[in-house]
Amino acid sequence: MALSKRSLQRQLSEESTSFKDVLNATRQQLAQHYLSTASVSQVEIAYLLGFQEVNSFIRAFKDWTGNTPAAYRHDLNDLVNTAH
Repeated sequence: MALSKRSLQRQLSEESTSFKDVLNATRQQLAQHYLSTASVSQVEIAYLLGFQEVNSFIRAFKDWTGNTPAAYRHDLNDLVNTAH
């Protein structure tokens, strides 16, 4: 990105956000994408998103969405099945 750490912090601060906020938003979007693919397990998703433990991923996902990854995936499957 050709920015110093401080420059990035300053720019994020000007946008009223932080690196952690951007990281969590990106992780949430990727998690939702991966959960829409039945062949990707929760263990794989946790690894891909940089979580050391699958339970940490599950907790974070529940904080982000109010649902567990399994419930989110189940709800997606229900939507797909009712659309057909």
